[in-house]
Amino acid sequence: MTAYYAAALYELAGEHGTLGGCLAQAAALRDALLAGKGCGTMEHPHISGANKRAFLDTIMPEDAHEDLIGFLHLLIAERHANLIVPALTAFVDKGRHWDEKVKVTAHVVSAAQLTADRAAELERMLAKRLNKRVTLSLEVDPSLIGGLRVYVSGLVIDHTVKKRLGDLRDTIKRGGTV
Repeated sequence: MTAYYAAALYELAGEHGTLGGCLAQAAALRDALLAGKGCGTMEHPHISGANKRAFLDTIMPEDAHEDLIGFLHLLIAERHANLIVPALTAFVDKGRHWDEKVKVTAHVVSAAQLTADRAAELERMLAKRLNKRVTLSLEVDPSLIGGLRVYVSGLVIDHTVKKRLGDLRDTIKRGGTV
């Protein structure tokens, strides 16, 4: 049952793009509960669900992710408050390797130095296209004439003037029309 709940939270947080934050908050909450700040409260059968939710609200940070809060409230509503610590542990364990799986470095070669805004825009675009967190490694190569070339996860995305001129030259050599 705990694996089911952990997988559901993992999927939900992943869909909403809050996985990293939820993992950190879940680990902190689990550690607080294990340190004696409420495990007994959550597991006690005679403490009402409303009181358990109120207790969690006192130990959760003000900026707690809605996915995590909803998850905890669901466990309480389903009378599975005793599974909160095991489910949080399973969730954190499931996400332990998340950072390594979803983080890639894109090597970007551009004709001119990219501005910070352009680099941030490129990072966001690649992250969306690859569904991964992207960090950029930037290099300048004036021989590209204009544009940029990106190497990431085995892909080469070449939008350089040098590449376009080479394609045009090849088309002309083959007798094609421009």
